[in-house]
Amino acid sequence: RIEAARKSHRSCVVSMKAFWKHVAKRRRQDKAAGEQALKMTEELDKFTRSLDLARQEYAWLYEKYPSSAPLLSAYASFCDHVLNDNRKADQLRQQVAVMESYGKIDEMTGEELEAGDDAGGLDPG
Repeated sequence: RIEAARKSHRSCVVSMKAFWKHVAKRRRQDKAAGEQALKMTEELDKFTRSLDLARQEYAWLYEKYPSSAPLLSAYASFCDHVLNDNRKADQLRQQVAVMESYGKIDEMTGEELEAGDDAGGLDPG
């Protein structure tokens, strides 16, 4: 399920980029405004669907695996890049740092977390 969350996360980022591309293009070509408005609306619809799916997936995964460093890192990236919720992202990263400092076991992988481990986050940009 983390892959489904990551896929929806990436889809949000792609939809946002496509939307802003259409906005920039519309400014240059006002004569095709109706067509561009339709494309922009379609991109916003894609973004909204992807956003809802990603939120659902991350919420389910977080409830099931609250001490998974890769999950928390991916969720933090989603909060940063898609939700623009830096406070939540920082809280999630702090959780990972605390877990790593105490050598907790990652619930998803079963591996022990050690200080300096790469948390395996998602960097869509």
